[in-house]
Amino acid sequence: MFYIIVFAKGEIETDNKNKLLAAKRLSNTRIKISYGPFQFDTLWCRTAYNENETWTKKRHRHTFFELHYCLTGQCSYFISGNPVTLCSDTFLLLLPRVQHQVLSPSHDFSEMVMGFTLTIDPTDPEALAVGTALHEADSLKTYPALPAMRGCVQQMLETALEHPLFGGVTIAGLVQQLLLDIARQTASRSIALGDISHSREQDSRVKSILNFLHDNIRNSLTAADVSGNFNMSVKQLNRIVKSSTGLTLTQLIEQQKISVIKHLLETTDLSLFEIASKVGCSNEYNMNRFFKRIEGLPPGKYRISLKK
Repeated sequence: MFYIIVFAKGEIETDNKNKLLAAKRLSNTRIKISYGPFQFDTLWCRTAYNENETWTKKRHRHTFFELHYCLTGQCSYFISGNPVTLCSDTFLLLLPRVQHQVLSPSHDFSEMVMGFTLTIDPTDPEALAVGTALHEADSLKTYPALPAMRGCVQQMLETALEHPLFGGVTIAGLVQQLLLDIARQTASRSIALGDISHSREQDSRVKSILNFLHDNIRNSLTAADVSGNFNMSVKQLNRIVKSSTGLTLTQLIEQQKISVIKHLLETTDLSLFEIASKVGCSNEYNMNRFFKRIEGLPPGKYRISLKK
C-alpha cells in the first residue's frame, strides 16, 4: 500500500521504495491529451528526488515547454545567463529554446518535471488564451503553485503505483488540470481567459501554415519557401505566426521537424538514414547535427533512452 502524508509544511513523505516505484511508473506513462481545441503531448512526466537523481548539469535547451515544480527543498538554476532559485510550492515554466542548467539542489530537493508540447486551435478564444498565457510566461520568474497542483501530483503518484495498467486516463486528466492551473498562474493581467479578441482571417492563415508544414515536412523548407507559398514576406508571416504560437516561422519549422523525428524514433524501427529522408535532411549526419543542436543529444541516444 502506498501512503502519502501531507504535513503542515507541505512535505510529502512516502516509503522510499514505493516512492521510487511510483516515480518510475509515472515516467513510463506516455500522456497525450486531445480535448476540444487543446492537444497536450507530454514527452516526459516524472518526479525526481535529489538523493536518487543524477542531474544533467550541462547547459541545454529544448524545442518544447519544460515545467519544474518544486515539492520540497530548493534548487538553483542558471537560466539564460541568470541565476534563479526554485523553492517549495513554486514552479518554473521554461519556454521552448530557453537555455538552462541545474546548479545546486538542496539535499532534500524533490520536484515534478514535465516536458510537453501544446497545440491549440487559434480560432477558439479559450484555447488561444491558454496558449498565450503559456507562451508569454517569464522563464526567469518563479510562480506560486496553486494548492490544487500539489494534490494533482499526489494523485498521479498514487494512481501510477496502485493502477499501473489502466491508470493512464486518470493521470491524463490530472495532467490536463495541472497545465490549466499553470496557465492561470502565468497569465498576465492583460489576458482574460476566454476573452481574447483575434482576427479570424489571421487564425485561418495560421491553420493553413501548419497544414502546409505538415504536408511538406519531407522537403527542406525555409522561412522563405513558406512565405513564398503564401505570397507574403517572411516578416509578415513571422508576425502572424508569432502572435498565435509564440514562435518565429523558422522556429515553427524546426519544431515540426523535431516532432516528426521524435515520433518516428519512438514508434518505428526506421534507420536514422530513412528518418532523415522523411524530414528534409540531406543525410543522416545533417539530421544528427540538427537534432543535437535542438535537443542536446543525438537521435540515436534519444532512441536508446526511450528503452530505459
